[in-house]
Amino acid sequence: MNKIENRIEKIKEEHIFLLKTVRDNITSNKNSFVKEASDVINALEIDEKNIKKYEALVKAQELIASLTEEIVSAKTPSEVSNIRKKLNYYINKIKTELKNRNMDEDKIEKYQEKNQDLKKEIAKYIRFLKREDNINEIERLYSNYENLSNEEINTLKKALSRERNYNTRNMKPPKKTEKNLVKENNKLSYSTSNKDSVSTSETQTNDDKNKLSYSASNMGSIGMVDVQISDDKNNSLINHYFKEKITLWNRQYKILATYDYNQSRISNLIIFFCNIPKNIHNKKAIKLMKHDYKHYYRGYDFASFIEYQTKRNSIKNGLRFVLNKTLLYTDESNCLSNHDECYKWLIEYCNAHGQKKLFIKKYANYHA
Repeated sequence: MNKIENRIEKIKEEHIFLLKTVRDNITSNKNSFVKEASDVINALEIDEKNIKKYEALVKAQELIASLTEEIVSAKTPSEVSNIRKKLNYYINKIKTELKNRNMDEDKIEKYQEKNQDLKKEIAKYIRFLKREDNINEIERLYSNYENLSNEEINTLKKALSRERNYNTRNMKPPKKTEKNLVKENNKLSYSTSNKDSVSTSETQTNDDKNKLSYSASNMGSIGMVDVQISDDKNNSLINHYFKEKITLWNRQYKILATYDYNQSRISNLIIFFCNIPKNIHNKKAIKLMKHDYKHYYRGYDFASFIEYQTKRNSIKNGLRFVLNKTLLYTDESNCLSNHDECYKWLIEYCNAHGQKKLFIKKYANYHA
């Protein structure tokens, strides 16, 4: 993988991270805004004369919530813009009624504040989606790199720098005045390890620990590490990497943890039915992951995670597991019977599909 290809992959991964972050922010702001709208609507006096208006406001509030969810699911700037027009109609409908009913100015101001927070994130989402045209143009040029003129090569390099700079600006740590959710997205690292993270102190020298700490959510500084899976000295490094990525993707795509199967058929039958609602939820996340894999980042690590979740959340596979416990002794058991060991399955997948060599993109913060 050459230098330009590495830069393209970095840009694509950063782009998908920015999209996920802004989607989460929109959802968070939507929840805050709908709550505020509910509070001001409930504060209105209701009588027989205005009961229909009150019901219309409640309906508008419900539509605001559903339309915002549609925006988060939209994949093109035009889709988002069209939905936003409908959203603004219902937001303004509530605001107009509040003013007509002489609602307290402080309440109207707070309503407007939550409204602006939501609009700001939606506008940001549109800007991020528009960058996809630039990324597509970069890939188009690079696909014909050997036949490019010097002018076209310079155009490609400038486009790469422009997108890299854009991503860097938008991935800076948020100011204290910004939403807590954004702050939380930048806290997941080994330096602030939780129960889902594994300490690197047992496998790294003190010098290494001072120089490098892994962060699953902060893509500020980027390093490229080539490792051989069969090389024992890199096993711990690979294990830590995959555990970290699993934690990140589970959070980003809101994967629900399913129950492991075991040797008991009766127990497995109960587990099967308990898992079905989670399987259905996770299949929606898998669909989004497949879209992101196709358009933004095609690393073997991400592909292995998608394949693992596909198998883990297959209702058909779960039923087979209930009816035939001998599957415990097959490779499927790595997917279905022990979720804590799933990182090993991911590594083996990469080993099998990556021609015995795994190129890991490591996103790291380097300390002085």
